Amino acid sequence: MIGLDARLVGILLSGGLTLMAYSFLYRENRVSRIAEHIYLGAATGYGVVLSAKYVYDNAAVPLAKGNTFWAIPLLSSLLLYFYFSKKHFWLYRLPTAAIIGVGTGIVVAADFRTRLTEQIKATLLPLFVANDPYNTVNNLIIVFGVLGALIFFYFSKELKGPTRTLADFGKYILMVTFGASFGQTFMARISLIIGRVQSLYIWPASILLPLAAVLVGVAIAWDRRKQRTPRVSAGK
Repeated sequence: MIGLDARLVGILLSGGLTLMAYSFLYRENRVSRIAEHIYLGAATGYGVVLSAKYVYDNAAVPLAKGNTFWAIPLLSSLLLYFYFSKKHFWLYRLPTAAIIGVGTGIVVAADFRTRLTEQIKATLLPLFVANDPYNTVNNLIIVFGVLGALIFFYFSKELKGPTRTLADFGKYILMVTFGASFGQTFMARISLIIGRVQSLYIWPASILLPLAAVLVGVAIAWDRRKQRTPRVSAGK
């Protein structure tokens, strides 16, 4: 019974917070700001708990088992708190430099492999595949699309003839790519909205829908009444 009650309370809270957040679609109000603050507070608290658990699992537990190596990163991370000290602020720079240096090296190496070398390897395709017109057309579009997109950004010399045609083809490839990327992002956001709307039809969250409709109607009527009421000047 307790589990059932907790589930119902969770559904009500989820539906209520969803409607509170969507009230921003009418206009900014205190209800939407409360939902925003709850979301930010919960997300921050969740992140703090996850970070503390990560430190406990990867530093405290190995130290308790006698692995003293993990004392080095643990003590180094404590130097980050010298950010709040003007006198010893230089100690804060030591772990920060290590984090930026190691992070930059990892990101550059990974990006160089995934965004350059792997992309070049994926573009080196045969232009014609025997007895397979689909792959032939696909490879032609990939190869000439990449070349055209690269030539499109070549501004050192005016493009004429075949290079101009290839650059125009690359421009259209870029337009299709950006459109597909935007469409994918838009559909992902729409799927999130559909999920939240569907959650409002689950009992007992569904009882909040007529209540929200009444509250929105009252807010609209109140706003119109305020607009029709003439303001009395301070001099009078």
